[in-house]
Amino acid sequence: MWHICIFFVLDRKARVIMIVDPSPVRQSAAYNHPIFYYLPRIQKVGKTFDRAMEEVDPAWNDDIYDWNPIFPFYIPKTLDG
Repeated sequence: MWHICIFFVLDRKARVIMIVDPSPVRQSAAYNHPIFYYLPRIQKVGKTFDRAMEEVDPAWNDDIYDWNPIFPFYIPKTLDG
């Protein structure tokens, strides 16, 4: 059985969240921007990331909601073995 995975890539220096979702873009009247579909997931990832960063860097005080979300449309496939 295949499971679809959504990857969240967090770049602290660039303050970017890259959301890689292989499923089609969801269009709904309730969501007028793709980011709204991912907000609950970003919230969970953000809370976990904040807890981890507080352990690593006690001076951490950033909110990933302020970071720029990126949805790549093309990701090159590599066949390195």
